[in-house]
Amino acid sequence: MNSIAFIQQSLEASKDWAFGLLTDLQDAPLAQPTAQGGNHMLWTLGHLVYSESTLLDSFIHGRSNRYEEWASVFGIRSEPTVNANDYPPVEEVLENSDRFEMMK
Repeated sequence: MNSIAFIQQSLEASKDWAFGLLTDLQDAPLAQPTAQGGNHMLWTLGHLVYSESTLLDSFIHGRSNRYEEWASVFGIRSEPTVNANDYPPVEEVLENSDRFEMMK
């Protein structure tokens, strides 16, 4: 296995692990992870999807982020809220998380 294949495999394994944990929490997408708050499942998942589009679409392919309308809630400098109306439905975010295959 060459270095690129190893990196691709590692990124896919990490993504599958993280997304598996996040989808386990889809019944409580806004639940705070600690008593002091933190990044809930919906924000974390949306941030990963938005950021991956930034990496793949913008940096690598020179196109616009396909989720530009999510920038204010999932982009850099966004802050998680517990207001469900601030976010797209969790099903929509999960559906869009399946569209990426890291670095292929």
